[in-house]
Amino acid sequence: MEFPKLKLRRLKVVRFRNVAPGCELRFDDGVNVLLGKNGTGKTTLLALISCVIRSDFSTFANEPFELEYDLGPEPSMKVRVANEEASSVVPAPEVLPSEARFRLALWVTLTVPAGELHVESDGVTVRSRIGTREKQVSLPGHRLQHAVAYSMIEHKLGDDPAQPHLHGMIHTREAYRFDESLDAFRAMTEVPAHLSYRGPAAAWPTTLVELKGGWLSAFLPYLPNLPAGVDDRIELDLAGPFSDPRAEVHDWAPILGFARIVWIADLAEGQPGNRRFTRFAFRLVRHDGSALSHEHLSYGQKRMLALLYYMACNPQVLIADEVVNGLHHEWIAAVMERIRDRQAFLTSQNPLLFDYLSVDSAERAGRMFVLCSAEQDERGKTTVTWRNMDPEEAARFHEDLAAGVEYPSEVLLRRGLW
Repeated sequence: MEFPKLKLRRLKVVRFRNVAPGCELRFDDGVNVLLGKNGTGKTTLLALISCVIRSDFSTFANEPFELEYDLGPEPSMKVRVANEEASSVVPAPEVLPSEARFRLALWVTLTVPAGELHVESDGVTVRSRIGTREKQVSLPGHRLQHAVAYSMIEHKLGDDPAQPHLHGMIHTREAYRFDESLDAFRAMTEVPAHLSYRGPAAAWPTTLVELKGGWLSAFLPYLPNLPAGVDDRIELDLAGPFSDPRAEVHDWAPILGFARIVWIADLAEGQPGNRRFTRFAFRLVRHDGSALSHEHLSYGQKRMLALLYYMACNPQVLIADEVVNGLHHEWIAAVMERIRDRQAFLTSQNPLLFDYLSVDSAERAGRMFVLCSAEQDERGKTTVTWRNMDPEEAARFHEDLAAGVEYPSEVLLRRGLW
């Protein structure tokens, strides 16, 4: 069953670091671009967006914050999360009073056929309500999707409008911020992954343990059954068993200028049913038959390979910092074409990115651009502000762009928006 893709429609910062309280952003369902000078919180905002979309706030687990946000598709799931010091919430039995820690509380509202489903969690107990029917379940250490899923089970909701949101949250659990350098590339090839492998006669299951950077889920749905002789290593030609275009790996070789790309995984530990991959690797074969390891690629080739891998693993969203770093304009075009119906959140200090944006209305310009700025007061305190273009700014930008005389980056600079 195909579900609509998850979309972050709104994000309001009630309290977070040095961000001005009350900053509220609206996002486009397509490409969103964060604009601003260095030090205005663009990378921090990308990390925050990643946490919201993944429903995983462990990045900021040891600091106070409060956020409100809406997740599509319609009807939107409205969420409020607050990370409070343990002294200001009811402590769990296993927490000693002397321990300094934070507890994440959340509140969710979603319209279902039976009415409005309200879910509330203090990080240990999930309480849910539809009308006058109330349920409660003990669920320590859960995430947002677990709280909503268990509430649906408790209220016997079955198939209802919450399902697309749950499906979307499950398939965005690896939507980390793609960094501006090579951290993602190194994580992609160095972080071990843990999965269940039941033998050559069984279909491949899903990843058991989710590890940042491993991104194994890109390949699991498309792997063939392995022959009985597979023991210590898997080698798969990306142009072979991945002929299904949904895999988004079949064209990697021509994009990167090679004849073939082989994905390699070393199986080192465990028994059938519980295998551990120690590392991933790529063998890139030139048209003359010679080959090289991914370790010997150029900076730009490494970034592009990692981006292609990231997007294959994240069909719902792209969250990328300085996305065009090291990329030839043909590769930038390939990345932008690959976004398709994903929602994307991008930063770039390189004007090349803006040449590939489609801004067909002032209303869309007002949603898709986020202006980031920072100001110091007389005491030296820095306050960061995040906002969308206001209607007048968006109208002037779109009017100038439609005239066709200037590039988007030139309009943004002249109007003082970048």
